[in-house]
Amino acid sequence: MNLTASATIAARGLDANITVEAGRTLALLGPNGSGKSSLLGVLAGLLRPDAGSARLGESELFEVSLSDARWPRPDERPIGLLGQDPMLFPHLSALDNAAFPLRAAGASRSDAREAALTWLRAVDAESLAASRPGALSGGQAQRVAIARALAAEPAVLLLDEPLAALDVDAAVTIRALLATVLRGRTAILATHNVVDASMLADDIAVLHDGGIVETGPTRDVLARPQHPFTARMAGRGLIPGVRTQTGIQLPDGTALAGVSFASNTPTADAAFDDAAPGTDALLTVRPAAVRVTLPTPVGPPSGPNAITATVTAVETHAESLRIWAGGLIADLDHELARDQAPTIGDTVTLHVDPAQAVVYRALPPQ
Repeated sequence: MNLTASATIAARGLDANITVEAGRTLALLGPNGSGKSSLLGVLAGLLRPDAGSARLGESELFEVSLSDARWPRPDERPIGLLGQDPMLFPHLSALDNAAFPLRAAGASRSDAREAALTWLRAVDAESLAASRPGALSGGQAQRVAIARALAAEPAVLLLDEPLAALDVDAAVTIRALLATVLRGRTAILATHNVVDASMLADDIAVLHDGGIVETGPTRDVLARPQHPFTARMAGRGLIPGVRTQTGIQLPDGTALAGVSFASNTPTADAAFDDAAPGTDALLTVRPAAVRVTLPTPVGPPSGPNAITATVTAVETHAESLRIWAGGLIADLDHELARDQAPTIGDTVTLHVDPAQAVVYRALPPQ
C-alpha cells in the first residue's frame, strides 16, 4: 500500500508532502534542521502538526485541519520508528527489549519472545539475547533496536538518522544489514548522508528550507540534480543555462560544451532526459572533471570550456583542497595548493572537461 502524507508546522517552517510507493524505501535527504525528524515525528504520532493528513492505501492514518482532527496515538498506528539512539530499556535483556512492542500489543510472553528471537536471529544478534543494554556496543544495541522495530511487523518503518551515532566500522556493518531488511519493505529514511541514501533508498525526496524541492528515483536524483542543494549533497557542480547544440549558454553569454544525459547514460530515455536547443537546461559535472587555473588574469577566461568565478567556499580534504566557485566544484592537489591556495573571495578560472559534463532538461520547480 502506498503512503501519502502532508504536514505543516509553522513554528518549524515545515510544509511538505511526500509519497512512498509500497515496498520501496524513500530517503528524506536534507541538512540538519531542515524538518526531516519533524516530518517523521508527525507520521509516528509524536508531533502534532498545525495541519496535515496521511493515508496508507485506502486507510486514513490521521487528519488534522481547522474543521476536524483525527489524531490516533502512536501505538494505534501501523508504524515503527528507529532513531539514532536505540533507546533500549536498561533493565530488560536484549530479547525482552525486542519483544516489548509485542507484549504491549497483548501477546503472551512466550509468543513475544519467540517472535523477538526470530528477529534477533535475522539481524545477527541472537547471541546477545540475554545481554542487558549496558553490556552492548553501539552497533550491537542498534541491531537490537532494529529487531524491536521489525518485531511488531509495522506497515511502514521510519528510520531517523539510524547510523549517525555509530562509529565508522559499526555504520558500515549496520548499513549493510539495513540494506537487507529494508528490501521490499515500505520505509522512510531520514538522513543528511548521501551514501546512506544511495545505498539504502529506492527513491529520494530532498527537503530544503522546510519543503520538498525535488523527488525521484535515487539514481536519477543523484545523477541529474535539479536543485543546487541536491547537487552539493551529491558532490557535483551544477550550472543553469539555455541548451545549445553543443552544451549550454550561461546568462552572461559564456558557452560550455557537454554531452546530453541521454547520450551519457545508455539506459536513459532520450525524450525525457535531453533538452531541446533554446530550452532551460542544467549542466552537472564532478570535481574530478574541473581544473582550476591560478592565478586568473584580468579579462575573459583563458582556454576552452572555462568560466571565471569567485570562490565562495574552501574545504580541506584528505588529499585535496576543494574549491566552490560559480556553481562548480574543483579539487586542487595539496602540492599545488601549498603555493597557490585560493581563499574565499578570490577570482579563479575553472576549466570543464566537456566529455564529462552532462547536460539535461531543467524541470519546473516543485
